[in-house]
Amino acid sequence: MRAKNSIKASVFMNLEQTSLVYEDIGRQLVTSGRCLTAGEMGAGIEAVTGGDINRVATKMLQTPLTLAALGKLDYLPRFDQIVRMVKLQGGRGTQIVVLAGGSQYTVILCEKQKK
Repeated sequence: MRAKNSIKASVFMNLEQTSLVYEDIGRQLVTSGRCLTAGEMGAGIEAVTGGDINRVATKMLQTPLTLAALGKLDYLPRFDQIVRMVKLQGGRGTQIVVLAGGSQYTVILCEKQKK
C-alpha cells in the first residue's frame, strides 16, 4: 500500500509540471495511441497485485542482462565482471555501486529489449 501511494504521489506531482506533462502525453501517444486520465493512472496503479510483481520479476530474471554506461568509462569493470557481481549479490533488483580507479559507478541492470 505504501509503495502504491508513493508511486501515485510521484505521478500526480509530475502532472503539475508543464514540461513533464507534455513529455508524458507524447510518451503515452507513441506507446499506446491514447492518453490516460489521472484517474485511470491511479486505478491502474491500484490494480497492480503482488502476483503481478512476481510474474514480471520472474520474467526479467530469465532474460540475459543488458548494460548501458555513460560518462568516463576508463575504469568501468567488464560486462562479465559486473554479471558476476550481480550473481554474488543475489540477482537483479539490487543497485550495485562499483568503485574502480578512484571513480564511482552506479550500475543498473535491466531486461534486454526484444526486437
